[in-house]
Amino acid sequence: MEEPDWPNLEHAYGPAGDVPALLDALVPDGTADVWDELWSRLCHQGTVYSASFAALPRLTEAAARWDPADRVMVLALAGAIVVGLEDDAPAERTTLHRLTSEALAAANDPDDTVYLLQALLAFEGVPFWGEHLERLAGQEFEAVCPGCETPLFVVLDYDGLGYFASDGDYVGGRTTPRAPLRPADAAALDGIGARLHTAFADRGFTGLAEYVRHLFGDTVCPACSHPFPVAPAVVETF
Repeated sequence: MEEPDWPNLEHAYGPAGDVPALLDALVPDGTADVWDELWSRLCHQGTVYSASFAALPRLTEAAARWDPADRVMVLALAGAIVVGLEDDAPAERTTLHRLTSEALAAANDPDDTVYLLQALLAFEGVPFWGEHLERLAGQEFEAVCPGCETPLFVVLDYDGLGYFASDGDYVGGRTTPRAPLRPADAAALDGIGARLHTAFADRGFTGLAEYVRHLFGDTVCPACSHPFPVAPAVVETF
């Protein structure tokens, strides 16, 4: 492949002349320091740059070279870059989608499955979930009450605290107003909710499947008691 003119491309900290060496140093081990270096340059706090898109062919090549079980980090980074595109899809999108599907079939870790599903949705151009599904692993989303516009936390059994909407800080023993989440019936889920629930339930990840049921259920605002479905309020926040 033709090498990009890296010094004339930009990443988060300026000219991207240091990116090729980082790409050359990539390894499947997601805990290696090179990944922190590359993420901070190519997808700093969700922002992407000209060098980010130029790196996609190399990221795709690495993913294709590695075993499916070793692709989580490289596909997560590629997905985070692709989801930032506003114009035509990159040529690598179809290949990345196939490589991610293979990695999902090999995944046996709940969090890895979340990140791979997010990448898959990014390559499919699915809004919101292709960028924010990873919040499922963190067991918390943000929402705004559609009635009174109060900012809310949507909590999915974080630290064993249960499933609820809160209009304030709920950790550290704080007792802020809360309203329980009423989970959706799994059989009644459709669209993206059904797809996510099936993906987790079929793999035996019952905890994640329960998160999805509650995320696609309903609640009332703890501030004004207005009833609303949870997932649309979460999506509308971003």
